[in-house]
Amino acid sequence: MAFTLRQLQFFIIAAAEQYLVSGADRALSISQSSITQAVRALEDDLGVTLFDCQARRITHKGAAFLRHASQILADVATTRTTFQNDAETATVVTGKNRFTLFGLRSGNFFFAKILPPEASLS
Repeated sequence: MAFTLRQLQFFIIAAAEQYLVSGADRALSISQSSITQAVRALEDDLGVTLFDCQARRITHKGAAFLRHASQILADVATTRTTFQNDAETATVVTGKNRFTLFGLRSGNFFFAKILPPEASLS
């Protein structure tokens, strides 16, 4: 199962709770058990331990994942803002992106259907 944006948000809240803002869960009206369940599901999905429950601290891998999770959520927020500001005339400049599909033999066929004609597939 792929992790969700909600799990990333809860992970960041849990990290903030530990390091920065005591009571972040209460301030955002999110139960501690909801955060705990989301973080455990995230750990199961990733196959790593993000928090050391005994020491009540974030692990080395958890700290590394925190940087990635924060960037993902920032990118989502930027994308949302880009399209919500002017939905009819919004232009998104992405540069040259490379998409990799694992376990999908028809990846080029899939992208050929959704990409504009001037895009190239390799």
